[in-house]
Amino acid sequence: MTITAEKYQEELLDCENFSISSESFIKTVQAKKGEKLLFIGEPYSPAVFPLIRAKAQVTALTQAEEIDELESGFDGIVTQFGLHQSADPLHLLTAAFALLKTNGRLVADLAEAKVLEDRGGYSYQASLADYWTLIQQAGFEAVLVQQISVNNAEEAIKQGWQDLAGANSYPITVNRFIAVK
Repeated sequence: MTITAEKYQEELLDCENFSISSESFIKTVQAKKGEKLLFIGEPYSPAVFPLIRAKAQVTALTQAEEIDELESGFDGIVTQFGLHQSADPLHLLTAAFALLKTNGRLVADLAEAKVLEDRGGYSYQASLADYWTLIQQAGFEAVLVQQISVNNAEEAIKQGWQDLAGANSYPITVNRFIAVK
């Protein structure tokens, strides 16, 4: 599904979500005008609108099995917890890698398993080392990781991590991976 600003605003029922910034994620992605980005996850995530505002062409993938139907030529693959929804994250990342142009990038926020334990609905939960291995097995190189911690629900929401805002305990840490094809 290709998302436009008009479609985003038309479908978004609660416009107050725009106050959720996902600012550090957006700065990491560095979307540029005309770039073709694949967002893996909820298409109306607070992280999507700033990508559209930057005039990037955003395609949202909500069902992992649909990735095999997409055509290649993406400049970037971006996700905030979308890989956690996949029953087969290696296939999802390997297919995403194949869709990228040479030197295309992956920016992915992945939470530690212990952070996700009390948050139901996540098929894939692992550790920092496991995520690192998964990304390399998919073919990515120059893998960088940044660990981001938040101390309360408000900070989690400002990062765009609404799913983690109800964590049983803080601080919580999320691993942001940046990898290149």
